[in-house]
Amino acid sequence: MRVHMRVAYEDSPDTSEDVVAWDTDLVALEQKFDIDATILSTRQRMEWLAFLAWHVLNRKGRAGSFDEWIARGVEVLPQGDDAEGEETPEASGESAD
Repeated sequence: MRVHMRVAYEDSPDTSEDVVAWDTDLVALEQKFDIDATILSTRQRMEWLAFLAWHVLNRKGRAGSFDEWIARGVEVLPQGDDAEGEETPEASGESAD
């Protein structure tokens, strides 16, 4: 399963970035919060989504500690998930038309 999210920053309101959480990020979420990641399809806590987005960025070397990152003022918007592991047209940069 992949979870697609858009991250925006308070200190850069005109800039946002798309991130995709892979199984490695979802496992980290499960370990951190002792939840089943499939719960995200029916229930979403902001802390869970923020952690998931941060974990992706941290894994890629683009974020420091979670506390410093979240204090920057972030907005995480879920963009859907891809349970079969196939990219959606939006995630791959293709037009959905």
